[in-house]
Amino acid sequence: MAETNPNRPSDGPATKFIADHLVTSLFTREADYFGLVLVAGWPPNQMMDQAYQQFLDEVRSCFHKSDLESAVGPPNVYLYPTQCLHVTIATLHHVHKKRPDLGKDYYYELTEKYVDFVKAASQCDAWPKCTNQVDGDGSVQSPPQMKLQLELVQLGQKAGILLWNDKSGYINAVRDCLQKEATQRGIQIDSIPNIIHSTFLRFAHEPIHSGSGEEIQQKFQSIVIPKANAMFSVTSQPIVMFGMIHYVN
Repeated sequence: MAETNPNRPSDGPATKFIADHLVTSLFTREADYFGLVLVAGWPPNQMMDQAYQQFLDEVRSCFHKSDLESAVGPPNVYLYPTQCLHVTIATLHHVHKKRPDLGKDYYYELTEKYVDFVKAASQCDAWPKCTNQVDGDGSVQSPPQMKLQLELVQLGQKAGILLWNDKSGYINAVRDCLQKEATQRGIQIDSIPNIIHSTFLRFAHEPIHSGSGEEIQQKFQSIVIPKANAMFSVTSQPIVMFGMIHYVN
């Protein structure tokens, strides 16, 4: 299978940062939200967890403590915990405020619709398959492994991302299967990224205690970027068939 050549993101490097109000809304639960995001590599394995914790320590050094902590609501700079780290395959249904007039059955049926859709797409010949491995107790099925190589670390206007090269080619294979099945069914996929990435940071508010945007970006370029490749190198992650994240308050 051919290697993936990810496109470059256009959001950075940035020296001005934009707040994502959804971060605050999900923390404060000021409204009910619904969304369906298909992900891979979730939850991260131990190797990724260890590398990511080291990485976050370096990212924290770019910001003042006051921007990283908050007694009420999310901090100005929200760093994704390991259990939230994932590789986005597709946003099947965008995250939005739930409409009370539609009722619970509507969202249940919508979820079932997309679950059935993903199951059907997984029957595509190009969809990554489990392999049989023999151990002391007999044959067991092993999930296909993405091989993620770090291409770029970026602190952008809206988010911080880890840009990956999936050397297995599995991510794009799955995306192709989803698009093929969506065309056959006439079903809508809200978005499929043109990059392979994991988000590690969002801004609940503009960081106001960490100096100017230029100073923050300079620290990020000089502290984080030189160390990132050594932290992650090439890591194998189970592609996991698949995680479906529900954004529901």
